[in-house]
Amino acid sequence: MEARLEVYLRSFRALSAEDREDALSRTRQAFLSAAPEGEDAARAWAYRVARNAAIDATRVLKREAAWRIGARHDPDEALAGAASPQPGPEGLALRAAEREFVLSFLATLSDRDRELLHLAFAEDLAYPRIAELLDLPLGTVKWRIAALKRALERRYRREIG
Repeated sequence: MEARLEVYLRSFRALSAEDREDALSRTRQAFLSAAPEGEDAARAWAYRVARNAAIDATRVLKREAAWRIGARHDPDEALAGAASPQPGPEGLALRAAEREFVLSFLATLSDRDRELLHLAFAEDLAYPRIAELLDLPLGTVKWRIAALKRALERRYRREIG
C-alpha cells in the first residue's frame, strides 16, 4: 500500500519529493501506532492520514511562498509560481496524443477535482469511500465526477473530433 500512497501524494503538485516523503513518513508512523482493524478501513484511514499530511505541507508552502514573495494578501497566487511542473499520476498511464490531451485537460482542473479523479480512477476507490475520505456528501462526489467526465468528453469532441 505504501507504493500506492506515494503515487497518491504525487497528485499534490505543489509538494516536492521531500515533502511527499515527509507526508509518507508521517503516515507510516501514524499507521504503526493507530491503524484501524480490517483492510478496507485501514486503507481508507491511511489515505486520509496521507491527505491530511499533504494538505498541512501545502499550507506551509503557501505561507512560505507568500512571505518570500511578499504577496501576503493571496498565498494561492504566490504558490502558483512555485508549483511543481510534474504531471499527476494519471498522466503516467496515458499514451501518445490522448496522453497529451488528457494532461492538458487535467492541468485546467483544481486540485480538488484532480484528487477526485485520482481516487476514483487511479486508486479505484468506490464513491462512498471517496466521500468518506474527503468528507463530502456522496451525491456531491457522484455529481462532480460525472460533471468532470462530461467536460472531458465535450473538450475531446471539440479538439479531436
